[in-house]
Amino acid sequence: MAMDDICRFLPSEENDRGLTFHHFVYEASYKRLRQPFVHSNYHFHLAFKGSAKLKTEGREYTITPGTVFVTFPQQLYTLEGDSTFTYLYVSYNGTDAAFLMKRFRISRESCVFPDMGHLLEFWMDSIRRVNDFNAAALTESVLLYSLSYINTPANTEAQNSDRFEKIISYIHSNYADPDLSLAKVADMFFYSKKYLSTLFVKKTNSRFSEYLNNLRLLRAETIMKQQDLSISEISAKCGFSNPYYFSKVFKGARGCTPLEYMKQHGPNAEA
Repeated sequence: MAMDDICRFLPSEENDRGLTFHHFVYEASYKRLRQPFVHSNYHFHLAFKGSAKLKTEGREYTITPGTVFVTFPQQLYTLEGDSTFTYLYVSYNGTDAAFLMKRFRISRESCVFPDMGHLLEFWMDSIRRVNDFNAAALTESVLLYSLSYINTPANTEAQNSDRFEKIISYIHSNYADPDLSLAKVADMFFYSKKYLSTLFVKKTNSRFSEYLNNLRLLRAETIMKQQDLSISEISAKCGFSNPYYFSKVFKGARGCTPLEYMKQHGPNAEA
């Protein structure tokens, strides 16, 4: 379902804080805004949907869902995206702002961080909850929590590996769901289908569909060895909604039909 822009103007504060926050925004129609962009504050963005090209400091970056990109005060930049491109951002400044950027090694030349889609649910829940009472604390929490995931390349790789293990665990727990698909898993873990497909080949040396079908076939073999069930019942238990497709996949992978396999290995196998 499409969402309209959400813009939270944070109440001004009388005290001099190390970090001062000004906006928390869900930007659903950035094309109506005048470009190039240039702001007096830091902007910490998180891409939500669609894709875009970020052009700044003589460089061009591809922005996809889950990508964080940070802009500095007086930094000139443009965004050229498709019609679905939307993003969230918080704007801030203060005496601690520059320190945070330095602490996390964010600069005008190093300002784009992909694979941060796991932050999206937290950001969306937070922007819906912002009010005058909790605005400063909640927005600061969003920024600091997000910064905690910006790490050295080695740590980033470790985090990505941990996230992929969670994806594998999810697939192993839900392989019997006939609606399980690459698109569904990508949405669940805030990846694009293309990126997750590439990641699967890199991590498993197989495509998503091959990995899922093999998992289902292994389960089918176990069932056929232990239970005397029909092909339709077996295919349904393994996540195949069509028994004919199950039989085709099984024969292609195992060299025999499910019926032939049961005759050789089932509980009523011929001696």
